[in-house]
Amino acid sequence: MKTKFLTFIMFIALTSGVTFAQITDSTTNTSTPQIDMSQAYREGLFGGPGIVTSESATVNQLPTQAQDFLQEVYSRVMVTNVNHNVVADTYDVTLGNGVKIKFDAAGKVQDIQAPYPDSLYIPAIEATLPTKAFKHLEQAGLLYEVTGIKNATGKGLRVQLLNATPPEMLFDLDGLFIIVDD
Repeated sequence: MKTKFLTFIMFIALTSGVTFAQITDSTTNTSTPQIDMSQAYREGLFGGPGIVTSESATVNQLPTQAQDFLQEVYSRVMVTNVNHNVVADTYDVTLGNGVKIKFDAAGKVQDIQAPYPDSLYIPAIEATLPTKAFKHLEQAGLLYEVTGIKNATGKGLRVQLLNATPPEMLFDLDGLFIIVDD
């Protein structure tokens, strides 16, 4: 039973990259592989934290397009947190003013949200939306009401409004107004 358990642990450790050390027993002169237990716990083999799906990052690790967006739109606002989701390959950024931004692997804004009850900076809206969508909101007098923009990849854009009726507007990827969502 002990041999089967050790074989199982060795198999899991080998397939996950855990390192081994050979320890020789001086009484029997046999060599026994030993698992680096601290690494095994980090790898989640014994009920530890499990597979790492997200890691802390810095602004310099963001894609160039994301860095450019932050520099152009939020140059006077401090970045307080950057988190890289390694599975989805996205970056979650939190700014000192409470704005949260999700960038895709290329650095394109996928989601931007102002904290309640604030609205987004107009330059952020303009940099995130297609020109047609921005002009539509501008002509409707709703730019100061935009609290969030969500990009449904490949489907369109959902613009969230604060004190407006309707509370959401949908645009296609070219910026054409589709529907009012209430």
